[in-house]
This record gives sequence, C-alpha cells and structure tokens, in this order.
Amino acid sequence: MRRRHRRDCHNSFAILAKVANPEAVGVKLDKYFPDEATRLSFSAGQSAGRAELRQADGSIIPVELILRPVEFAGKKQHAIAVRDLRARKKAEQHIRFLAHHDALTGLPNRSSFNMNWTRKSRRPRVRPKSCRALS
Repeated sequence: MRRRHRRDCHNSFAILAKVANPEAVGVKLDKYFPDEATRLSFSAGQSAGRAELRQADGSIIPVELILRPVEFAGKKQHAIAVRDLRARKKAEQHIRFLAHHDALTGLPNRSSFNMNWTRKSRRPRVRPKSCRALS
C-alpha cells in the first residue's frame, strides 16, 4: 500500500482533529486513522465507511469517511470527506432509550415490560429440592 500524506487540510478537519491547520498538512493519515483495516478498505476501492478519528489529544471519535477521486494540479488525487458521527450516535442512543422508556418519567414502558416478561418466562425455572425453616 502506498503511504498517503495530507497535501491540504480544510479548517473544519483541523478543528475536528484538534490541530492547527498548518500542522495537519503533510502528515500521514495513520496519525488520524489508527485502524489499519479502515485504511486498507479505502486502498481496495471502497468509497465510504465508518472509522475512528484520533484527535491530537489522543481521544477517539466516530466518523464517516467518504473517498472521492479528484484531479488536482493535473494529477489524479483522492479527496476524503470526514463527517463527525457523535451527534448521530447520541440521537440514536436517545431514540433507543425512548423506545423502551416513558419520555416524561424515564420509567420502563409497556414495550420494555413485555420484553423483560418474555425473556424471564423463557428461562427454565429452578425449584429447590427441599426447604427448611429456621427458627
């Protein structure tokens, strides 16, 4: 696999990666995308996928990558769009919560009750063979 370097950086990526824009130019992509499988999938021709972006402080955030071929300065290059997925993941988590809990009280709703009832009713019942009363 050919090592890819950043030739240009948009300000929004620099903000997302928590680096100053000039610091991001010329840096290998593995610094920001530590998962080798993600980089290999793009080398194999995949045009979109989810990945993890390593920020300058070491924290990892979920992102979506979209790879597009472009021509720049008479040469074929690739442009990579990076979309932050934190807000989407938070919304999905909230929707999952609301599907099983009352929005006002936060208590489990009927759907949650039925799911737990079904799960518990399928478990085999274990009865003690003997029982003694202690006095």
